[in-house]
Amino acid sequence: MSLLRFGLEKKLTSFDGVGEIVIEAATGKARFDLAEDHELTEEKLRELVKDADFEVREIRQVPWIPDSRDGPS
Repeated sequence: MSLLRFGLEKKLTSFDGVGEIVIEAATGKARFDLAEDHELTEEKLRELVKDADFEVREIRQVPWIPDSRDGPS
């Protein structure tokens, strides 16, 4: 992992409630889980990303879809 990607991951994990982070260097996309009882505003997300020397191009919030690794529903 490059130092820049590590910096982005470090900034995102500094926010309480951020879980697993996936950074796709080839596409320039990052995605992460946020605990249901936490809120991360678009403004705060842009600030975290900018502090890591990256730029936000688009923010998409998608619903969480459980998979088989989460156990029975």
